[in-house]
Amino acid sequence: KIKLVTIFNQTQNRNYLDSYYNFNDGNTQFTNIENKSWKQSLQNIVGKVELSKSYKKASLLFYNKFSKMDENNDNRFLFNGIENFQNGKTEQWTNENSLVYTQKIDSLSAFVAAARYIYIKRPQLVNDQNNTFTSIINDPSATRILQDVQSDLSFGGLKLSYLKSYNEFKKI
Repeated sequence: KIKLVTIFNQTQNRNYLDSYYNFNDGNTQFTNIENKSWKQSLQNIVGKVELSKSYKKASLLFYNKFSKMDENNDNRFLFNGIENFQNGKTEQWTNENSLVYTQKIDSLSAFVAAARYIYIKRPQLVNDQNNTFTSIINDPSATRILQDVQSDLSFGGLKLSYLKSYNEFKKI
C-alpha cells in the first residue's frame, strides 16, 4: 500500500506597533517613542510518502517525511527618532525516515523493531543596521552587523519492543 500527502502554504504578514513610554526615576527622566513595522513572508511545503506491506503474521511500514520552509523578515524600528533596520532570512530543510517491523508471535504477544533517522538543516542570515555598537566599541563605522548561522541536526535511533497482552478478567 502506498500513501502520498503534500501540503503547500504561503503567508505574508505586515505588523505595526507604536508605543510611548515616559520614564521618571528621581533625577533620571526621559521619554521613549517606538514605531515598529515589520513584514514577514513565509512559504512552507510538507510531503510524506508511506509504504506498508502486511503479511500473515507480520507487517512492515516505511515512511519518509520532508519539509521546506522559507521565512523572510524585513523590519524597520524607530527608537527615539533613531532608525534601526533588521532583515532576516531563515530556511529549514527537514527529512525524517522511519521503518517499523512488527512480528506477531501468538495471539497475545508481538515483537516490534523501529528505526528512525531525522536530519534538519536551518541556516539563518540576519542583517542589523543601527548605532548601538558605535558607542560600545567606540567605532563610528560599526553600524552594520551581519550574522550567518549554520545549524545542522542529525538524529538516529533504534527501539526494540516485546509486547504482551494480559487478560484482566480471570475465572476463579
